[in-house]
Amino acid sequence: MKSKERLALEHIAELVNAQSAPALPEALAGDELAVCLHNQLIQLRSALGAFSTGDMSQSIKMRGFMAGNLKDLQAHLRHLIWQVQQVEQGDYSQRVAFLGDFSVAFNNMVIKLEQTVGVLRDNAIALREQNNRLRTEVDSRMMALAALQEDAERLSYLAGHDSLTGVMNRRYFMEKAQDLLKVSATHSMPCSFIMMDIDFFKRFNDSAGHLAGDAALQHIAKISSTTLRATDIMGRYGGEEFVFCLPYVSSAQAFEAAERIRNAIETIPLNFDKAQHSFTASLGVASARPEVGDALADVLSAVIGQADKALYAAKGHGRNRVTQFEEGQPD
Repeated sequence: MKSKERLALEHIAELVNAQSAPALPEALAGDELAVCLHNQLIQLRSALGAFSTGDMSQSIKMRGFMAGNLKDLQAHLRHLIWQVQQVEQGDYSQRVAFLGDFSVAFNNMVIKLEQTVGVLRDNAIALREQNNRLRTEVDSRMMALAALQEDAERLSYLAGHDSLTGVMNRRYFMEKAQDLLKVSATHSMPCSFIMMDIDFFKRFNDSAGHLAGDAALQHIAKISSTTLRATDIMGRYGGEEFVFCLPYVSSAQAFEAAERIRNAIETIPLNFDKAQHSFTASLGVASARPEVGDALADVLSAVIGQADKALYAAKGHGRNRVTQFEEGQPD
């Protein structure tokens, strides 16, 4: 039969080495020292097992050298966990001094992390600054492009419009009128033209002055354009002469449109320099019905010539009237 001492030694060995903690043998249950040692080793096993899995929450209630060292180790490990958390949040000042080679490795790791993060931060700042510069440059170029487009549109508009009255100039009107003749030919529709001359304009310009004359041209261009449809176009032909193109409109319909223009000019006076000035206009109407394959430039020249003849007929019959072109009208 084993002695109590032998049984106690074997039990301690099993407590140290066995995977599962053994129960205290009954033969030792009445031995106060054996019970105390058994309980202490159980606590040591529990604490070490918890430490090995990262659980630092164990409460070590035992006393003595080994318990003291375990408590110190637990405190150090808890502090190490806190230091790692601080590093995670960007505090690279943390240093470890109680774990030998691990401390050296940890401290070197934190230093390199700080250096790497510093380089990344500097790169991010440089990239952000570069991005801001690029954005500023892009914005500047976009503004320059928008300004160029605006200038191009303005120059294009100015190239095609009369600077005084804002209506199409003669060259641009002729281009657009030829386009409308082409559309009319495609759809087998008529296209009508009106030539207009402001009556006695030179006399008014000489007596009232050029500023009043300019104001009169602007006034007449404005009120004439308000009588037109969105598809109609108007141009300044030269001096006080204006020309209109009315697509898909017969000669009779163009005559009515010309009457509306003449009536608007006659009934709406110009207010200039604290005085009212009334005007009248003479208008000639002609119509063309082009066909596909026609020389449209020739058609345009002919129909405008006809409208011009009708205009001079109107002037010859007393002015302030609309005359429709008829074959045989004098030049």
